[in-house]
Amino acid sequence: MKITKRHLRRIIKEEKASLLKEQWGNKESLSPLVAFGQAWSSLGGAVQEQVLDLSNAHIEGRLQDAVWEMNPNAMDMAVNRLGNVLNILGQTNPDAEELMMALDEAQRLYTEGGE
Repeated sequence: MKITKRHLRRIIKEEKASLLKEQWGNKESLSPLVAFGQAWSSLGGAVQEQVLDLSNAHIEGRLQDAVWEMNPNAMDMAVNRLGNVLNILGQTNPDAEELMMALDEAQRLYTEGGE
């Protein structure tokens, strides 16, 4: 049986991806703080900036204004990726609880304002 160069490249690429996944992809953090770091870094720069703006607006008491400046998809992404770890961290860290409350309130305001 002959193997073409294209087929051989595909096999190598699949095996490489499989090995990388085994080595790095299946590790789950036992630390909620590390899990937060991983979730935060997965947001990307634009979403991170919007979450920071939202958090600062919440602290300054101008959350309603900031909600309309935030992309609703970015808000959903932040809640989906950060929500679980913020709830865990919020049990011992008031700042994490505050950020989750800000995101929840922002979603509520956006939903009510859009209806």
